[in-house]
Amino acid sequence: MTQDLRAGNVDTRIVSMRPWRRVSTLVSRYRDARHLLALAENSLARIVHASDLWKSAYALHLHQRLEIPSVVHVRGPLLRRDILKHRLPQATALIPIAQRYATDLLHAGIAPEKIMMIDDAVDLEKFSPDAAGHQAFREAQIPAGMLAVGLAGRIEPFKRILEFLDVVGLVKEKAPGRAVFLLMGEPGPADYMRRVHERIEKLQLGDSVRLLNRRSDMPAVLAALDVLVTMSGGSVMFEAMATAKPVLSVRVDTRPSIHTRHDETALCITTREPQPAAEALLGLLGDASVRARLGAAARAHVKAQLSIPHMVLQTEALYDRLLRRAV
Repeated sequence: MTQDLRAGNVDTRIVSMRPWRRVSTLVSRYRDARHLLALAENSLARIVHASDLWKSAYALHLHQRLEIPSVVHVRGPLLRRDILKHRLPQATALIPIAQRYATDLLHAGIAPEKIMMIDDAVDLEKFSPDAAGHQAFREAQIPAGMLAVGLAGRIEPFKRILEFLDVVGLVKEKAPGRAVFLLMGEPGPADYMRRVHERIEKLQLGDSVRLLNRRSDMPAVLAALDVLVTMSGGSVMFEAMATAKPVLSVRVDTRPSIHTRHDETALCITTREPQPAAEALLGLLGDASVRARLGAAARAHVKAQLSIPHMVLQTEALYDRLLRRAV
C-alpha cells in the first residue's frame, strides 16, 4: 500500500504510534504524538483521519492542537462504555462500516450529523471469479467430485467456530461425502483450540473438516469455494460475493448487513440452533442453480455498491463537507 501511495506521488510517512491507553506506554505515547503533530504541522494537514478505533486518541490529539477536523473509522460493534472510553463524541465525524455500528453510535448519544456510514471496499480485480491460483488451490485441497464450504476468520469464540462444527455435523449426517469444510484462520486461544479439536473428534469430522490456518491467498481461496458460511459477519462476506460465491450468513441477532439481502444477494438466517443453518446449507449444496443465481447477484451488487471508486467518492464527499464547515 505504501508503495502504491508513493507511486501516486502521495507524501507517505510511517511513524510509530504505541497504544494510547496502555500504562507501559504512558511516556512513549506522548513522544509519538509530538512526532505526529510535527509531521502534520509541516505538511499543513487540514484533516486527520484515524482508520481504526485504537488510533482515535492520536487523531483527537491533532484535532485539539491544530484545530482541524478529525475523522475516526468504527470497524466493529461497540458498547456505550467503549464509545466514551475512546472519546468518540469529541471527533468531528465518525465512519461506521456497517449500519449496526452506526446504530450503536446513535444509541450512545452521538449526533446523527456526525455519522456517515461508508462500507469498506472490495478490490474487484483481486477478488474475482477467476482469481489467479484458484484452480490450483481447489485441486490441492478439495477432492474431485466434492463441494467446498469455507469459513474464514480467527479461530475464536466470536467467530462461533464450535457452532459451525455442529452445523457441519448435521450436514454430514444428511449428505455424507457431499462436501469438504475448510476453516481458514489464525489459531486462537489454546483452550478454545482444544475445544475445537475435541468437537471435531466427537462429531467424527476428521475426514471432512480441514484447518488451513491463516491464508495469504484469500482471493484464490474464496474463488475456489462453492459456498462461504459466516457465523459472525465481516468483510470476508463481501470478498466472497465479489468472487460470485453464495454466502450463507447465520446470525444470532437480527442485524444482518444491508448488503446480504436474503434470497437476493445471500441466504440469511437468524438462529442459535444448528438445525436451521444445516438445512439452509444443505439446500445450497443440493442446488447448483441457486448457488449460481445468488453468486451472480452478489457480484453485481458488490460492483455497484462496494467498489473502491464508490468508497473513494463517499470519503471525498465527507472530507469536502468537513473542510467547507471548517472555513
